[in-house]
Amino acid sequence: MYGKYGKEIEGGYRSLPAWKHTLILTINFLGFAGATLVAYGIGVVLTGETYGPFERYAGITSDILTLIGVFLTAASVYGPPNTRKPDKFSTRISAPIVMVAVLGMLYILLFTTQTVPDHIVNGFALLGLAGGLFRTISRA
Repeated sequence: MYGKYGKEIEGGYRSLPAWKHTLILTINFLGFAGATLVAYGIGVVLTGETYGPFERYAGITSDILTLIGVFLTAASVYGPPNTRKPDKFSTRISAPIVMVAVLGMLYILLFTTQTVPDHIVNGFALLGLAGGLFRTISRA
């Protein structure tokens, strides 16, 4: 059985809440998609050849999935406390700004014909990574 946070305990199994399964699947999908895009990019660099159907969707797919990942990272400050609670600055200023900006970029990518330059998407990725890394540093 599973207890709090899905840790195994004696006596059988208990399923995790649906939202946790969905979140775990989403994070795994983002990681798998990222690894696939990286592997494809390395293959293109090494061989000099592109695969037309994949190439057509690789850019927009990586942009959208990166922005979703950054959004989830920023939104994590509102989840259950980690080893370190988020700073008030994170919950009141930086996370809301990042989430609104990501939603704006997603709107541009999904509902207009404009594209977002890769360096902007990479900047969002760096913001998300930095936010996640700050939460890993224990103050104790």
